Amino acid sequence: MNSYPQEDTTSFAKRAWIGPGGAATNYAVAIARLNHRAILVARTSDDFVRLGLMEDLRRMGVDTSYIHVAKGEPPGIVVVIVSPNNSSRTMITVRGANEGLTGSLIPGLGDIVHFASVKGRVILEASRIIENRLTSYDPGGEVYRNPGEVMKAVTSGLVNILFVNDKELDELMKNTGYTISDILQTGIETIVIKKGKGGARAYTRNNEYEVDPPTVPKPVDVTGAGDAFDAAFNVCIIGGCDVLESLKFAVAAGAAKVLKKGSSNMPDLHEILRMA
Repeated sequence: MNSYPQEDTTSFAKRAWIGPGGAATNYAVAIARLNHRAILVARTSDDFVRLGLMEDLRRMGVDTSYIHVAKGEPPGIVVVIVSPNNSSRTMITVRGANEGLTGSLIPGLGDIVHFASVKGRVILEASRIIENRLTSYDPGGEVYRNPGEVMKAVTSGLVNILFVNDKELDELMKNTGYTISDILQTGIETIVIKKGKGGARAYTRNNEYEVDPPTVPKPVDVTGAGDAFDAAFNVCIIGGCDVLESLKFAVAAGAAKVLKKGSSNMPDLHEILRMA
């Protein structure tokens, strides 16, 4: 829409997209599009099944065996308002059944375990399952809800890769007193900072890496670009790439995603390579 809705007014949108979404779902679809097995661990309501969204995920190549359907609970819903003028977005979210997600639901499967926009306690609850496994965490909006709990998970020794944007990192450090150097001494191997139109930066204990963004036509929908980024970075890492190579591939994936409408409408390998 051209302007955001004001109180007691009606705003008209140019187009709409309805489909499965949420950070973990977007990430899982992105993994599947990159020809890797994606197991989505989540909690949802029976409305999700009734509306055919579970079947949509299966068609996208996502293993839904570990999605717990909580009958009678409200679904998790996100309404995303995207401005075509500058591609900015506003999100209104209802956590619904997602609030009941626990670490006990996580299976001991996969080469890498990625936690997307979940409370820090979920990681701590899954400690025996994920210990000694490559684990990444993108806390998303949780850094604003409970930065202390997020940092407790980040510094627990269970997380290897931390994904944040500049604002989220500032919020974490402001509220906990940790610096980048402090975090890198706690078990975190790589801190990846997503900078949107500014590319990305990564820190390890010994090095700092920065990648500029590719030239992108006018974005269609930036929603889910960060999830595409995370998936591409992880796929590259487990494939044997170094941090810089993974960062370049991730930036290209994020750029490819913004050209596609819909949060879980993820780019495939060929679309990403065209942006690299």
